[in-house]
Amino acid sequence: NNARISEDYTDKLIVPYTYAPVLVAKDDVIEMVPMKFSLVPSWSPEPKVKFATHNARLESLDQKKTWKNPLVRRHCVVPMTDFIEPIYEGDHAGNMVSFHTPENQGLLAAGLWDEWTNRKTGEVTASFAIITHDPLPFVEEKGHDRSPLFLQQEDAETWLANTGEDEQELKRFLLEARDVPELEIENFR
Repeated sequence: NNARISEDYTDKLIVPYTYAPVLVAKDDVIEMVPMKFSLVPSWSPEPKVKFATHNARLESLDQKKTWKNPLVRRHCVVPMTDFIEPIYEGDHAGNMVSFHTPENQGLLAAGLWDEWTNRKTGEVTASFAIITHDPLPFVEEKGHDRSPLFLQQEDAETWLANTGEDEQELKRFLLEARDVPELEIENFR
């Protein structure tokens, strides 16, 4: 598998509406391409929707118009070193914290992407969302209620290739393939 990454993204904090490197399968080759974080559905009349689209809840992927087409047709994987969440209870309550693997080994989050076309200029913008589910045990223990859905490399490659399948089968695959990485926590600066 081939991947390309721009040095522009190294050690960059990725927040909604900024660009991030995302893995996609194109012609049986895995490529890393820049996409805007916060999915804009192809059907949207505007380049920014009025509701949050940076996270896609696994439970409702097959129920909401925003996610249905990408669930069947457009899978991506989002490589990250850590993810930052607010903590609601416990020792870190009231703080933003960074969850990461020991020695920042890296994480692969399942995602969905879409392309939005500006009807006036014809410009195409690719954007993505990270799929989330119930919190990983460590994340829940530390006081947050959701987690990205992480995959091991082999399952990430399968996710990229598995398009056009039954919606329930795709959701079942993600649940069964969900990785539970060892995580550490530190306050976000």
